[in-house]
Amino acid sequence: MASAGKGEATKTAAAGLNNIASGQSLVNQGQNIANSEVNTSGGLSPLVSRQLANEQGQIGKTYSTAAQSANRGLSMRGMGVAPSGLSASITNTGINNEGIAKTGAVGNAFSTQNQLNNTALTQPIN
Repeated sequence: MASAGKGEATKTAAAGLNNIASGQSLVNQGQNIANSEVNTSGGLSPLVSRQLANEQGQIGKTYSTAAQSANRGLSMRGMGVAPSGLSASITNTGINNEGIAKTGAVGNAFSTQNQLNNTALTQPIN
């Protein structure tokens, strides 16, 4: 029965160490991804925080533009000097709708964060 020489054993050991290093590198990459998505301390992860900030910015632009458009529409119809209640109602409706949308966005962000946390935490358990 032939046995491998010392050179072959050294090559095999070196290959094994390379595999271990590659495996550790993959674990580190996975951990970096998880850290960007998971936050179990009650807050939002960096990824979800950025998404929420983008969504809130878009909501703010949408509702301020809608109120401005409605007020321009009043002016175009010759009602630019209409009773202040009409203009105030448009502005207040825009502010109210914007608040409702932003509240919904925050709720969605925390729901998304919970899903990410649960997914990340159940994988190792299974």
